[in-house]
Amino acid sequence: MNIQTHLSLAKVKSNSNSFQSVSKVRDFIMLIDEPITKGGTNQSPAPLDYLTTALGGCTVNYLKYKAQKKGIDTGEIMVKVKLLQIENDNSSFKREIKFEKTLKNHQKEYLLLQSKKTPVTLVLNNCIINTKIRN
Repeated sequence: MNIQTHLSLAKVKSNSNSFQSVSKVRDFIMLIDEPITKGGTNQSPAPLDYLTTALGGCTVNYLKYKAQKKGIDTGEIMVKVKLLQIENDNSSFKREIKFEKTLKNHQKEYLLLQSKKTPVTLVLNNCIINTKIRN
C-alpha cells in the first residue's frame, strides 16, 4: 500500500498572450516568465530559476536547523546552485556550500552529509511525475 502525504500544492495559470504565468502557493503569488532569448519578457524568474532557488533555499534552512541542533556556529550559510545540462537531456545540479565561520573537519563532514538529506534534495533524487489531462 502506497501512503501519500501532501507536501506542497501550486496552482499555475498562463497568460494567453505570453510565456508569463502566475502561480498561487499557499498565500503567495509568484510570477513565472522566460528569458527574452526563449520568447519570454524576462519580467520574472523562469521555472528552472525557481527550481535552483528551491534547492539552495532548502539547503540553507535545513543546514541552519541541523547546525543549531548540534550547537555548531556556522555564521551565515551561503549556497550556490547551478543546474547543468549534460548530454541526452540529462541534467545535474552543482551545489556549493560556504560557511561564514571556520568549521572543524568533522563539522563540515556532518553538514555535508545533512545536505544530502534536505527535503528538496530527497524529492529531486526520488521524484516520479504523474501527469494527466483534465477536461
